[in-house]
Amino acid sequence: MVDQVRGPVHRLLDIGVGEGSGLVAMLRRYSPENAIAVEENPECVRRARTRLGAADKEVNVVTRVTAVPVGKDSKAYDFEFTRDEVPSTGVTIVVTDPLFDEHLAEDLGAAGPFDLVTVWLVGSHEARENSRDLMALGHMTAAKYRLFVQNAAYELADKLLGVGGRLQVVDRLPLQDIELARAELLASHTD
Repeated sequence: MVDQVRGPVHRLLDIGVGEGSGLVAMLRRYSPENAIAVEENPECVRRARTRLGAADKEVNVVTRVTAVPVGKDSKAYDFEFTRDEVPSTGVTIVVTDPLFDEHLAEDLGAAGPFDLVTVWLVGSHEARENSRDLMALGHMTAAKYRLFVQNAAYELADKLLGVGGRLQVVDRLPLQDIELARAELLASHTD
């Protein structure tokens, strides 16, 4: 995925950092002055922070979202958001949900404009299905969830990319018929 990126990259926004290997590869290749990774899953944040630390990268973590259980006997939860400041230099993981953080683009604007926004191989965790915000969007498959996150990345990129900036989306595809899968994928992203 990194090989498909044209440099230079001075300011990077990575939506869905996962366990951090893609971000580490980007940092090694381009050494951006500012790299911001957005991640909702606390376990992924922990793993990404560990991986970045092992790569000798100092990491700021800004927590903008907290999952608040709904009721004593329910697995359901709501998000509570804060508007903590995001540093404009260094490597920062922003703990938030890009689908529902209403002020994310505005608050990241001070750290941009970005040369590159990436959204690579979006996944989800099992507890995600208990988010009442996500439940309100209807029945959610993994593919539908990925598309929601990718669409949120398009919206962020529209607001945060500088002149000549790029958005790179890498998706998961079944490999039975690669041309058909590619055509269906492109059609799903048309809007």
